[in-house]
Amino acid sequence: MNAQIKGILNALNGSTPCEGARSVPVTLDFSQAGSYTVDLTAQYQQKQFTTFQTIYAQNMSTSAPLIFQFSASGQTITIPPGFAGYLPVLSPDPFQFSVSLADALITAQNIQLINVYLPPVIWNTAP
Repeated sequence: MNAQIKGILNALNGSTPCEGARSVPVTLDFSQAGSYTVDLTAQYQQKQFTTFQTIYAQNMSTSAPLIFQFSASGQTITIPPGFAGYLPVLSPDPFQFSVSLADALITAQNIQLINVYLPPVIWNTAP
C-alpha cells in the first residue's frame, strides 16, 4: 500500500527568521474549558512572525498530561504531569493547534510560542 503524501510544509530547521527572535506568551484557564484552539493566522498575515519552531510549556497538573495537537502537520506533543520543557514543533502556515488538559483545577497554564529553534529538553518540576 502506498503512503498518502499530504503536501510540503515549510520548516526553518534552526535558522533565525527574518523578523528576529520572538516569543508569544499564551495563558490558558482549564477550569473554564478542557481544550483550546490557538489560531495565529491573523498574526501571520500581519507579518508579526513567519514561523514557530519551539514551544515551552510547564504542565502545572499533577494528574493529567498536557497535550498539543497540530492538525496541519499531524504532530502531537504530550507533556506528562509535573514536567516542563522546550519542544520543537513543525509549524505550517497558518499556525494553528489545539491544547488540552483534563484537569479543571488548573486556572493559569502558561505556554510560550518561540520562533527560533531551541534544543529539546524536558524535566521534572517536582522538588
